[in-house]
Amino acid sequence: MSGADRTWRITVDGTEHEIRVAYSMLTAGITVHHDGELVARDRLFMSAKRFDLDLGSSRATVEVYYPDEDDVASRLFLDGQEVASRPA
Repeated sequence: MSGADRTWRITVDGTEHEIRVAYSMLTAGITVHHDGELVARDRLFMSAKRFDLDLGSSRATVEVYYPDEDDVASRLFLDGQEVASRPA
C-alpha cells in the first residue's frame, strides 16, 4: 500500500458515490474505480496525473502526484474543492 491509496465516499445530487485510487509502487500503475467499476488506468512517471469524472451535476478530479521524492499521494477535488479522504 502506498500513500496514494485512498477511498472517498461523497454524495452528489442525493446519490452516494465511492471513488477509490490504488497505486502500485512496483509498476507505477494507477487505477481509479468509481462505484466499483474501473474507470481509469495509467502510470505515474515524473509528473502528476489527473483523471476527471462526471458525477451528476458535479465534476470530480482525482490527482495522483509526488508530494516529495520518496512518496506518492492522491487527492480528490469536487467542483474545485478538495475532499477529505481516508486510507484505502
